[in-house]
Amino acid sequence: MLFKSLCTAVSAYSIIPVPYYEWDKESSAYAICFLPVIGFVNAILFALWIFICRLTGLSAILFAAVASAVPVFVTGGIHMDGFMDTVDALASHQPKERKLEIMKDPNCGAFSVIYCVIYFLIMTGLFYELFKMPGEIVLYVCPAYVFSRILSAFCAINISHARKNGMLDAVTEHVKKVPCNIALIVLFIIIGTAVAVIDIPTGLAGIAAVIIWTIIYRRFAVKTFGGVTGDTAGFFLQMAEVIYIIAVLIGGKVF
Repeated sequence: MLFKSLCTAVSAYSIIPVPYYEWDKESSAYAICFLPVIGFVNAILFALWIFICRLTGLSAILFAAVASAVPVFVTGGIHMDGFMDTVDALASHQPKERKLEIMKDPNCGAFSVIYCVIYFLIMTGLFYELFKMPGEIVLYVCPAYVFSRILSAFCAINISHARKNGMLDAVTEHVKKVPCNIALIVLFIIIGTAVAVIDIPTGLAGIAAVIIWTIIYRRFAVKTFGGVTGDTAGFFLQMAEVIYIIAVLIGGKVF
């Protein structure tokens, strides 16, 4: 069952080739617990790209540009798609029901493109600054990909859903809520402790930032959309990563 859940999560949220299983009651029972696995893949590739750039003397701007694109290469852009749909809905300033309709629209709105470009510009700038800083503080970006997925999965399980019979509802319908919550919390504590021990100020800055963002997101999603959706989950994940990285940059410069 666990192997099926792992393959189901990896095939749904990344382009990594794994055996295919139908998304049924058995395979989805623990699938959402394995979402952080894709974060670990992102982190490994990001660290490898740092090593290659340091070894070959590649420029900081090239490092930053490719580093910004790495998660999209791994996920196929599924979370960025949710981010773009969500900002499109928010930019409409329409009532809740209309916002949900806009998010379901397969057409790409102008605001989604604008904010997507802004997002990648910000990420590129952040990576550029971190890469130039003394030491290897840029490696502190790695946990962002894991934390964002742990918290995204946690929110998907525990916050009410805006749409009944929507994609997120189908994904979490048969989830084993208690063991999945325990697994996600334990993983967050383990990774968080390791990060904080290595560098307390910088690590705690990043951890505190994503926890605060999670609290804000819960209130925002319920108030704005009536709950979470698959698209807002992608929005949460993308924002969690950029917020964590900003906090790490500030923590590294201040402390």
